[in-house]
Amino acid sequence: MSNQYFISKCSIVLLFLICCFCVNVKGQEINFEMADSKSFALYEKQDWPAVISFGKEAIAAGQDFILLRLRIGYAAWMLHNYSEAIKQYDQVLLKDKYNQSARYFSWLCRINLNQPELASIHQKYFFDETISTIKKTKKNQLKTVAIESDFKSTNSINRGNGVYYRLAASAQLGWHLNMQQSIVSFQQTINEPQFVEIDRNNDIHINQKEYYNLTTYNIDHHWQIKGAYHLLYTPFNNYIYYNHIGMLGLKYFGNKANLQLSYASGLLTDTIIHQVDVTADFFPVGNLSIYATTNASLQFRNQSQQINLQQTIGCMLHPKLWVETNFTIGKFSNRLEQDLLYVYNAVDPNLTKIGLHVYYAANKNLIFQLGTINEKRTLYGSNYIFNQQTLNTGITWKF
Repeated sequence: MSNQYFISKCSIVLLFLICCFCVNVKGQEINFEMADSKSFALYEKQDWPAVISFGKEAIAAGQDFILLRLRIGYAAWMLHNYSEAIKQYDQVLLKDKYNQSARYFSWLCRINLNQPELASIHQKYFFDETISTIKKTKKNQLKTVAIESDFKSTNSINRGNGVYYRLAASAQLGWHLNMQQSIVSFQQTINEPQFVEIDRNNDIHINQKEYYNLTTYNIDHHWQIKGAYHLLYTPFNNYIYYNHIGMLGLKYFGNKANLQLSYASGLLTDTIIHQVDVTADFFPVGNLSIYATTNASLQFRNQSQQINLQQTIGCMLHPKLWVETNFTIGKFSNRLEQDLLYVYNAVDPNLTKIGLHVYYAANKNLIFQLGTINEKRTLYGSNYIFNQQTLNTGITWKF
C-alpha cells in the first residue's frame, strides 16, 4: 500500500513538472510582440549580428513582417553583407514594391557589388524625398568613359610587338536600358611564310580596327537580357577581312551568385563560328572582399570544337585597392570573351593564358588599372612554342 502511495505521489510530481515545462516552452515561443520588441531593442543597441540572428529565428518561428525584414536588411548592410541585405529587401519588395527603404538600400547594395546597370532599375521607384537625399541621377545620362591600352611583346622573331588601344563609353538610356560602346585599334607586324597567298608574307602589317556594342535591358531587379555586336576590320596586306559577330544572353542576378547563359555566332576570317557560354559570379561573403567568376565555353568552327574553362578570382587588399588573377584552361584560338568585348582573332593557337590585374580607386570617380598577361602560344602550322607577354593599363572615369 505504501509503495502504491509512493508511486502515485511521484506520478503527480512528474505530471506537475511536465506541465511546468510545457508552460515554460510555450512562454519561450516567439510571438509578434516579442519579435517586434526584441528586434527593435537589438536594432537600437546597434548589435547588428544579433539583429540578423534573432530576426532569422523569429522568421523561422513564423513571425515574418516588413519591419523585421527591414531591420535585418539594414543590419546586413551595416556589416557590408550586401548579398544578405538584398535577400531581405527582396522579401519586402514582394509585399510593398514602393517601399523606399528597400528600394534605396537595394540600389546601394547593387552599386557596391559593382552592378550599376541593375541598380538603376530601383531609381524608377524613388519618391522625391528619397531623391533629395542623394545626388539626383538622370534617367538618361553618360555613366563612364574609359581608355585601355596593351603592349604585347614576344620571344619569336616571326612575330613583332603588338599595340592595342580601346576607347570606351557607357550610358544609361532609361531605367531599364544601358549601352556600352568601344572603338578599338590593334597593330602588329608578322612574318609567316606559310601564307603563300599573301603578298610580302615576310612583312604582313596588321592594322585592325574594331567597333563593339553591348546593350542590356533589365526586365526587373533580377533578370537581364544582353545583346552584343562586334565588328572587326582586318587588313592582311592584299587581303581584307570584315568580321561580324553577334551575341544574345540572359543573366540572373541572385544574392550570393549570378548566372548567365549566352550564345554567340558570326563570321570570323571567312568562316562561321559558334560559341555557347555559361558564366557564374560568386560573392561568398556578400561583398567584393573576395569574389570569383567561372566561365565555361564550347565553340564550334571548321567542323572542330574547343572547350575552355576560365577562372577569375579577386580580393580587396584595401578599401580602394583590388587584385584579380585569372587563368584559362584548354587550347584555343579565336576565343570570344567577356560578352564579345575581347575577340582573340589570332593567327597562332593559344596553349595557356594567365593574368594578374590591380585596380585602384583614387576616388569615387577615378579608377586606375594595371596588369600583365602571359600567354604560351604555338607558332602557326608548327610545334614551335613561344611566349607573349602583355602589359595592360587603363583609366576609367565614372560620372
